[in-house]
Amino acid sequence: MAMYAWEGKKFQDVAEITVKRDPQRFRHGCATASADGTEIIQWFRSVAELTQYLTRMEPRRWGMKMGDLIAVKPRLVDVLTPVDVIGYNDKAQAAYNACVHPYFRIVWWGTFDELLEAEDTWPAALLASAKAGALTGEERTARLISYLQARSATR
Repeated sequence: MAMYAWEGKKFQDVAEITVKRDPQRFRHGCATASADGTEIIQWFRSVAELTQYLTRMEPRRWGMKMGDLIAVKPRLVDVLTPVDVIGYNDKAQAAYNACVHPYFRIVWWGTFDELLEAEDTWPAALLASAKAGALTGEERTARLISYLQARSATR
């Protein structure tokens, strides 16, 4: 039996599962981006699911081939295992990004609540794109959810 909904499925099917999830239910998220700026925002049930996905699936989305993937996987496990224990942090994000360069990078990771409250660069830009930056509370949440749903529907 699969531990996560995306295990054992064709990659094209897997690639959409995490993007279309509701961040109010799947509260752990990450945004990854290619060198050309294409971004994907995904949602997970737990930190452990997110780190497993970043190790096993996300490199494939951005074109990492089997030989490179086999070589990098042990380094990704080493980088992400502490995240399972102590949580999201800049040091682990930078180390992960160094491992997967030049294919892609993590531009943000954290919980949905952290995204709603964040004022740093990427979350602020996302909230501005959603026209939610000046809103607060339930209005901000509703606007961001609506924006994320529309964004995932166009994928």
